[in-house]
Amino acid sequence: MNAKAIIQPATYPLSSKGPANQQCLIRGAIVSDPIVVKSSASLSDILNRLRQIYHCETNGRETDGLADSLTPQNRLRQRQQLRSQASHIIVSQTHSHQPPSWIGYLTPQFILNRLCKTSLDSGTLTVKDFMQPISVTISAAACPAPPRLLEIFQTQATALILILDQEQTPIGFITPDSLKTHLDLQHLYTTIHQLQTNLDLVTQQQQQQEEQHRIQLESLDTRIKIALGKEEELNTFQNQFIAHAAHEFRTPLAVIASSAGILKDFGDRLDAAKKRTHLQRIQTYVNQTTQMLDQLLQVEQTLSQQISCELQSLDLSDWCHRLIDELKIATPERHITVSVDIVPPAAAWVNVDENLLRQILCNILSNAIKYSQENSIIQLSLQIREDVVVFKIQDEGMGIAESDQPFVFQPFYRSDDVSQITGTGLGLTIAKNCVTLHGGYISISSQPGQGSCVEIVIPNTQ
Repeated sequence: MNAKAIIQPATYPLSSKGPANQQCLIRGAIVSDPIVVKSSASLSDILNRLRQIYHCETNGRETDGLADSLTPQNRLRQRQQLRSQASHIIVSQTHSHQPPSWIGYLTPQFILNRLCKTSLDSGTLTVKDFMQPISVTISAAACPAPPRLLEIFQTQATALILILDQEQTPIGFITPDSLKTHLDLQHLYTTIHQLQTNLDLVTQQQQQQEEQHRIQLESLDTRIKIALGKEEELNTFQNQFIAHAAHEFRTPLAVIASSAGILKDFGDRLDAAKKRTHLQRIQTYVNQTTQMLDQLLQVEQTLSQQISCELQSLDLSDWCHRLIDELKIATPERHITVSVDIVPPAAAWVNVDENLLRQILCNILSNAIKYSQENSIIQLSLQIREDVVVFKIQDEGMGIAESDQPFVFQPFYRSDDVSQITGTGLGLTIAKNCVTLHGGYISISSQPGQGSCVEIVIPNTQ
């Protein structure tokens, strides 16, 4: 008999019909491509053909039995090779004008034992004489879930379930061992997948924590740098304060000491007019020294953030007019016109810090009055927009050289052009610090001989 007619692998794919989830659950348990033989085939022919398939040859010739010419070591190795290759063989029975039926199977243990015998069975014996009957066949399209298959194995007392396609052709079979291996692998896969999911989650959480720590460290580093910068700025100011205060206080204190000494030693010889002159000089320099001390304290408080911005509702239109009136009373000797232009002209209620705003405008307007000529005009304009409030102070004073403008907001800085005019060099510093506390900014534009324009912008907080 032709060996190919005796042993025919059934290479049919698993049917794609039926519940997809069941197919996915059981696909790994099906042993596909089963070897199919006829029930009438000679067992001896089957075994010889299997030897050819399993390459059981020794010294270049086909042996009659595996034990021939084999040492004990080779025999053991050959047996192990066959054990790994042996599989169930499905037995079919054909009928006239009818499809074949699947009546039994040969187990791998039976095949292995027969192949390893020294002598083979007589050719008169057929496969049907040694097969185990097939009692359970299942359509691939309706293959049940693994728990149901386990129940079938237990209740039907069968060791093989044959899987058939729509044409009733075997496409594979399931054994308790293949099902158990599949379930163990499936459980292992599920466990690995769960562990991988947990690992991914932990990794993601760790990455998020690392990112949060990085952001926190960057924020902390920024705050530290800002704090160090402020501390350095404060230290610089304190050093400048000592140097400049010693220099600025020396002149007024010397004048006060001189006039006080003259009055003490020669007061009885001076007439009333000279006494008044010395007393007036003492009062003037005491006031100047007091003003300088107040400004130094204000600068130190703004730099060390001892002053905070506390907003309150204020009618800027009325407030600006009252501030101008106060300045006119404080400087009656200066014949300067200060005008106010407010847009919109009606009452304008805005949330501002009145104390900070007073420090800002008083210092800017005082400088404008101080450095302007007699009978000149100073223009204060106020524009209230939706998001910001803009102040502009334009004077007709002596102006500021372009080389001096980058330094005008630094403490104690005074141009050489104004050395003859009394001042501390702290007014613009105080104004800038107060604007910063208010969340705004200040700028200045000027040309020598044509006056200066200071612009102040603060948020319009609703």
